[in-house]
Amino acid sequence: MAAWRKAGQRSGRGAAAQRVPRGDARRADVNFSVILYCDSSALVKLVFEEPESTELEAWLGSQTEPVLISNVLAHTEVVRAVARTDPDAVHLATDLLAAVSVVELDVSPR
Repeated sequence: MAAWRKAGQRSGRGAAAQRVPRGDARRADVNFSVILYCDSSALVKLVFEEPESTELEAWLGSQTEPVLISNVLAHTEVVRAVARTDPDAVHLATDLLAAVSVVELDVSPR
């Protein structure tokens, strides 16, 4: 299981290095974070070796500073799925979830 940064956490580069004007020749030298939404099933694949876990890890590892986000239900869904399979692995799930930023669900009617 890899460690992922929460949204808003910096990688250690200075803020000035992250703000490059559009069209600036230096832009190609700057790495930007990629925000990736992961549903509960993808997060479980990062805890347990399942079909496609290896591919998911490799793809996430190929992204520039990936920041994982998920919805508020992910904590309950991932912890329960992991606990059903291996109660001793719940700490791995909670460690992973601590590194995932949460987006609130909007349940208002449209």
